[in-house]
Amino acid sequence: MNDTAPPEIYTGVLLLIAGSVLRVPSLAGALLVVISAVFFDRKIAYEEVLLVEAYDDYDAYRAR
Repeated sequence: MNDTAPPEIYTGVLLLIAGSVLRVPSLAGALLVVISAVFFDRKIAYEEVLLVEAYDDYDAYRAR
């Protein structure tokens, strides 16, 4: 997984999915949580690349 903090909306969605699985446990639900976590991790990494390309000073901002 990447070393950046996830945006709050992704964390919220992941917690919503995980909470739903805890309410109605199932193997499919657990698999959905894992797939969602991997998806958001890859999405965050992709968005970081786009931000670095779009903003010259983004690396300095991210280092703070």
